[in-house]
Amino acid sequence: MKIKQYAAFALMGLALGACNKPGGEGPDSLGPDEGKTGRLKLSFALPDKIGTYAPGDGDDNATDAEVAVDYIDVFIYDDGGGFGLTHETILAADMTQGPVGTPNVWTLDDPIPVRPGRKQVYVGVNLPSYIVNRLVTGHYVNESFASADPAAGDDDLVRSTGHLAFFNADLTGDVHIVDVPETGTPTPFSVNVSRLVAKIIVKEGSGLSKVASGGVVSDLQFTIGQRNDSIYVMPLEGLVDPNFENGAGVGELEDPVDDILYPYVQVNPSTLTSADWGAVGTNKVYAPENTVDGSVGAQHQDVTYVSVRAKFTPNVWDDGGTPDASGEFWAVFTGSDDDEGLGQRYFTTEAAADQFIIDNPSIAATDAPSHYVNGHCYYRLYLNPDSYNILRNNLYEATITHINYIGTPTPDMLPGSAGSPTHPTFPGGYELAPAVTQTDVIENIPRNPIGGSVQISEWEGLHQRDYELQ
Repeated sequence: MKIKQYAAFALMGLALGACNKPGGEGPDSLGPDEGKTGRLKLSFALPDKIGTYAPGDGDDNATDAEVAVDYIDVFIYDDGGGFGLTHETILAADMTQGPVGTPNVWTLDDPIPVRPGRKQVYVGVNLPSYIVNRLVTGHYVNESFASADPAAGDDDLVRSTGHLAFFNADLTGDVHIVDVPETGTPTPFSVNVSRLVAKIIVKEGSGLSKVASGGVVSDLQFTIGQRNDSIYVMPLEGLVDPNFENGAGVGELEDPVDDILYPYVQVNPSTLTSADWGAVGTNKVYAPENTVDGSVGAQHQDVTYVSVRAKFTPNVWDDGGTPDASGEFWAVFTGSDDDEGLGQRYFTTEAAADQFIIDNPSIAATDAPSHYVNGHCYYRLYLNPDSYNILRNNLYEATITHINYIGTPTPDMLPGSAGSPTHPTFPGGYELAPAVTQTDVIENIPRNPIGGSVQISEWEGLHQRDYELQ
């Protein structure tokens, strides 16, 4: 597990700066009874929940699993001298959930003993242990934490149960600050929390044509590529995540696509509407925040994207062979931009594809034949082209509106890069643009193999924005 600490205190303002001990030392963790003559009656509110609202209340953005509470971790810092930290882990069984109309409000059954005085209060819901352990041992909420290995399951931002991690939704002003007097009536205090991940849903567009490049695509699936490997638990107020500067995120992003840890799921049907966002049967994936410096242009290597996988079946086999049962094939693309797209030639064996290149040097791309394992081809959809940022607690609904060409043979190959089907240079034809590379600023490439649109909403509300996707 990697832990990275960033000097972010100067950007936080006085509210969080008060937490930092001189010399960078950690807080003093107070013992069970050490000076704790005050009591804090804590409640917290999650984003809106469906299912138990009175008619007309709430929204349909979340499933029950996406608002589930297994446990919370409370971090109470002395705000000023002393630098004490009170930490409590509390199970859902020791909290009371709000009634119909306010089911997203939870209240701790027992007050928390604290040392009297001004406090900064942070609440984490279902936090993975790697974050809790660092906060308890002297790290602060305005530091960067590298994600745990997702293989650990319950030690990630999405637990194996499908339950999500939450943290304070807002640190503006004094909303996380409370003054606790000495013994007497417990001091009531409420904190709003929000999810630490975004939710991504992909669906087919109405009337989507699946005929392209001399074949037919089927079995459309999706997952996420280039998840950010470093996060803040605190909201990004006055800060940017460690991947902000172009190029800086290369070492902070996970592998482009890992379909073992993050399996592909089926693209949703075109009949999906916003009313289905909270349906259990709606397929979705989750991603942590990832922000980039869009002022100078977001590069391919920095941006979290949707990877779409499809099964491609050619209409004609140029070698006259019998295709493998798995759908495996080899393709050669030529300079003949015919009415079916790319002047493509499909072969059931690599040897036949190689021989076609040898026999047709004036038109065939000289690269090795493109190998499509199991007949799978891949496309990229970039979310939020306004800034290319993926923000926590947002919902991204992407719609595939066009499939123009066959996709790339591997998920990490860029469309328009050397060796990809839509690379614009062929020996017998034309040259539209240089090959696309990972360090290029994202632009709409010539002969883009896929088209789409995206609707972005705050997860707990319906404040929507619409974009055309590249």
